[in-house]
Amino acid sequence: SFGEVRITGNGKSGNVAYHHQMWPHAEDKQLRFRQGDNSYVLFNRWASPSDEGNGAIDYSGLLIFRGYDKIDLQFCDDSGQFLSDFDLTTLPDDADNVIPEKQATVDAALEGFDEDDMLPGAYRDEHDCILSAGDEWSETEQECVRPWLAEKRNVNQTDDESIHETGLITAVEDGAYPMYSVTIDFPKAHHQQSFSLNVESTHIDIAALSKAVGQYVTFDYISELIPNLIEIKLNGKPLLNGSVDASLKKVTGTLSGAASVTESDLPGLVTVTDGTGNQVHFPYYVEPEMVAANGKQVTAFYEMRTENKIVKMDLD
Repeated sequence: SFGEVRITGNGKSGNVAYHHQMWPHAEDKQLRFRQGDNSYVLFNRWASPSDEGNGAIDYSGLLIFRGYDKIDLQFCDDSGQFLSDFDLTTLPDDADNVIPEKQATVDAALEGFDEDDMLPGAYRDEHDCILSAGDEWSETEQECVRPWLAEKRNVNQTDDESIHETGLITAVEDGAYPMYSVTIDFPKAHHQQSFSLNVESTHIDIAALSKAVGQYVTFDYISELIPNLIEIKLNGKPLLNGSVDASLKKVTGTLSGAASVTESDLPGLVTVTDGTGNQVHFPYYVEPEMVAANGKQVTAFYEMRTENKIVKMDLD
């Protein structure tokens, strides 16, 4: 009744959470995907036969929320399980278990519901922000916001519009110097987020940054939606060996900025200009295959990706 829904979720986007609960001889798993006011919970419950004579349990389904209201519940015809090449435990924790009892009727499962006991947001702060869903109160906007979701904010933020935060550094990974990836945990919000950090532009000491793992830090960051280049086709021939599907955006036009292979530590900026003059810019390390396509008509396939960039960090 709701039609086909496709939601792409990952830890960086902040729109997907995972819950895993174990008991003796039983297990619950759920994945919650958020899109606007709706959230879609895929669930599976399994239990072995009990000593009391209860039979084995194995069922799956989909539970849909609109805000706090349960609006639909569908059980699968057969049991299912979670199979993923992705480490689900790295996702933010969906704090509460919302899996309904299979023996309950669908109508009963959608009724008798105390929103103070349910997620998203069993815990609200003094501004009525849902902390367990990652909400924060913004004095500037005078409303609850989720700062890592760039689509709900001004994606063209300047340093003056940066977001001030405090969190626990859990990991630091070096990329192509001077870029580093910093994973920061926000325990109160049950949320973990990855941030990019240019140690040169922010004048961060690498040794001090490494020692800060396991410590709380204060920092400022900006959140932007940027086009992430997946594939370029020249005369219908793919150049980058990327996987193209119907979910990707595409632009056809003249490729520029790819006159030579990228030799610096940071990516260059390639551009596709369509017939009306509109341009899409892609941060990308130019490969030899792209050089031959520079100045020619190509079709670029891409997706929008949220990038959270630290612009200032205070390390004691």
